[in-house]
Amino acid sequence: MDDDDELLPNEDGYLDLKYRGWTEIDDAIWSLSERLVTIDISFNGITTVPETLGSLTQLKELNCSCNNITSLPRSIGRLWNLKILKANGNQLSKIPEEIGECKYLTHLLLSENHLTDLPQTIAECFRLKVLKLQSNNLRELPISMAKMDKIEIIDLSNNSDLEMVPTEMQENTEAILWILSVRLETAKEMEFILAATRDLALFAKSVIEKTADTQNKISLLREQKSCLLFERSSIKNYLTFEKIIDCCNNKIQNAAKECKKLFNRKSASVFATTDI
Repeated sequence: MDDDDELLPNEDGYLDLKYRGWTEIDDAIWSLSERLVTIDISFNGITTVPETLGSLTQLKELNCSCNNITSLPRSIGRLWNLKILKANGNQLSKIPEEIGECKYLTHLLLSENHLTDLPQTIAECFRLKVLKLQSNNLRELPISMAKMDKIEIIDLSNNSDLEMVPTEMQENTEAILWILSVRLETAKEMEFILAATRDLALFAKSVIEKTADTQNKISLLREQKSCLLFERSSIKNYLTFEKIIDCCNNKIQNAAKECKKLFNRKSASVFATTDI
C-alpha cells in the first residue's frame, strides 16, 4: 500500500479499491465507518477480512470478489444496512451464521468458492432476492430456505455433489424452491412422527412400570392372604382346643359334684349307723 493513496470515498460514499495488488486491507479503511456506503476491494490478493469489518455500520454494498479470502468475519452480522455482498471467486469454505443478522440483504453472490454447506440462518435473510452459488462443493442446502418468499434467483449450477437438487434443475429457481418445500414438509412430518413415537415410548414405559407395580402389589396381597389363612387356621384350632378344654372342665366339675354327692351320702349313712 502506498502512502500516497487517498482512501477516501466519493460524495456518494463509494470507495473503489480494486486492482490495488493488496494482500490485506489497509487499516485506514476502518476509520471511515460513518462515510462508507459502498466499498469495492475486488481483484486483489486479500486473504483475510478482519473483525473490524463490523465497524462499517453504514455499509450497503461490499464487493470483495476475486481475492483469496478463506473466511468472512462473524462481525459481518453487524452490517445491518448491508444489501449487496459479492464474495464470489474466493477460497471460502463456510459462511458465518451471523449472516442471518443482515436483514436488508437482497443480493448474495458466493459462486466459485469451496462451500460445502450454508448456515441455517441464511433463511433469516428474508429480503434476499438473488443467491448465486454456482461452482462450489455444496452437498446440502438448508431446507429452511423454502421459507424465503422474496427470492427470485437461485443458481446452484456446477455443484456435482448436491444430490438433493438434480443437475438439470440447479438453475431452476422454482424447481429448487419446490424441492426445498417438499423436504421441509417431510421434515415436519418426520418431526411429528418422532414426537409421537417418543410419547408412545413414554406411555409404554409408564404402563410397564405401573404393571410391574401392580404385580408387586398382587404378590404382596397373596402373601398377606397366605398369612391370614394360616392365622385363621391357628385361630380355628385354638377355638377347637378351647371347646375341648371347656368340655373337660365341665366333665371334671360334674364328676366333682357326683363325688361330693356320694361323699355326702356315705357320710350320712355312717352317721346313721353310729346312732343305732
